[in-house]
Amino acid sequence: MRKHFEVWFYIGAMLSLYGVLLTGAGMYQWKHPPPTVLANEHAVFWAGTALLSIGLAYVVAFWPWRKAKGHH
Repeated sequence: MRKHFEVWFYIGAMLSLYGVLLTGAGMYQWKHPPPTVLANEHAVFWAGTALLSIGLAYVVAFWPWRKAKGHH
C-alpha cells in the first residue's frame, strides 16, 4: 500500500529548514551585530525560532509514517 504525503508536511519541512537557517544567522548576529538601529532586538533570531517552531509543529502533525487512527 502506497502512502500519500500531505502538502502540509512539505510546507512544515521547508519552514523548519528556513527556521534553522535564520536561527543560525541570528545566533551569529548576536555576537556580531549589524549596524542597524534595532540590532539589539535580535529579530532574525526570534523570527527563525518562530519559523522553526511552526515548521516542526506541521511536520509532527502531518507525519506520513504514523499509523492512522482506525486503520490497521
